[in-house]
This record gives sequence, structure tokens and C-alpha cells, in this order.
Amino acid sequence: DYITGTNEKGEMIDTLGRMAFLDPRTGEITRIPFARAGSRPLEWSADHTRLVFRAVIDRWPQVFHYDVATEQASRLTGGHYPHGFGSVGPDGVVVFSRVTGSGPDLRSRIWLLDTKGETRAITSGPRDWRPVFSREGDAVLYNTLLASGTEAIARVELDGQPGRIIAR
Repeated sequence: DYITGTNEKGEMIDTLGRMAFLDPRTGEITRIPFARAGSRPLEWSADHTRLVFRAVIDRWPQVFHYDVATEQASRLTGGHYPHGFGSVGPDGVVVFSRVTGSGPDLRSRIWLLDTKGETRAITSGPRDWRPVFSREGDAVLYNTLLASGTEAIARVELDGQPGRIIAR
């Protein structure tokens, strides 16, 4: 509203950019039809078959996943909370932060989307966000808020071991 001088959501959305594919060999730019105005790529899988991106839905950033083989984009988060973080592992597995609940039951956890399309929480929260895969792809590092109110970096192994704080 500050930038555009308007309260009309439609006018503001029209000022946002569009995601596009760029072929570096030919210079060809192809606008991505499934990506809304203002969408931002977060991360490609190493083999460029999966893309995690963020798009604004009703003024709230949400995380999406795009599968190149099926040409399908799917929304991973929802609701009236900002969601903006996701990462793709070396084997195409996706992790993202999702906020659920409200009031005292508000919880932000890290979720995993496997290659079969199934999701499951891999952290218990209550304030976990900004996941990124380890270099080896066997663990996820993420920000967490400790009971003391201090931010920390934690690591959770994908083999089911409990997460642990690795830096304060």
C-alpha cells in the first residue's frame, strides 16, 4: 500500500513481478503460467525436476511445490499465517515450515514431503522454521525458538532420531 499509494489489493498485485524460466543456451524466457504475480523461487532439486517456491495468497506468503515431470504445482501450506520457507533434498524430498493452530495452540513445525506425495511432521515445534537440508541430505537444519526466547539452530536426522540444538 505504501509503494502503490492504494488500498486496492488488485492494483498492488499488478505491480509484482512474474517467475519465468530462462534457457541460458538460447536466452529464451518462458513465463511460468502456474506462478502467481510476486512468486519467488526458493530452491530447485539438484536434477531440476522439483521446484519449491513462495507465492502470496490473500496477502499471506505460502509455500508451493512444482513437479516438472507432471507439470503440476501444489500448495504445501495454507491459512492466515505467513509461510515462506522450503528446501529440496538431493533425492527430491521437500521440507517446509508450516504454521497450524491459533492462540495458545499456535505451532510452527517442519514438514517433509516425500517423493510419493505424502507429508509428515519431522519436528514438534512449537516455533520451528527456515528448514534447509544438510549437504549430505541426511538431515535438516532449521531455526527454532527455545523456551527462554532465544533463537537457536537445530538439526533433525531423517532416520527418525530426535532433533538436537547445534548452535545458539
